Amino acid sequence: MYHPNPDMLVPQYDIVPPEGGGGVYRPPKLVPAVMEEDKISKKERNALRKEKQMLRQSRQSDFMREMMDDMEGRPEEAKMEKRARQEEELFTRAPMTKMEKKKEKHLKKSRNEYAE
Repeated sequence: MYHPNPDMLVPQYDIVPPEGGGGVYRPPKLVPAVMEEDKISKKERNALRKEKQMLRQSRQSDFMREMMDDMEGRPEEAKMEKRARQEEELFTRAPMTKMEKKKEKHLKKSRNEYAE
């Protein structure tokens, strides 16, 4: 069977520490680390992040989306007319999404407020 060979063992006093080490571990330098001089400060980075988040939220908000649609000349009435024409051409009812139902309800409510 296999067993350790005592003649192959290295005595403790034969191991010599490397010069200038002083017993402190120095990791090998595989990739040089670069310290960037033109890094932006933490406040500026947070301000940019906050600005991007506000822009993203404004794009996703229903109010801003409706305002952009009105500015671009795409009111809800035109969308509803187009939908009605398609339904008549295909002789089928197109199912409405929850968002479309909510918008239609909002439009009806706003029309009723102005009528009174």
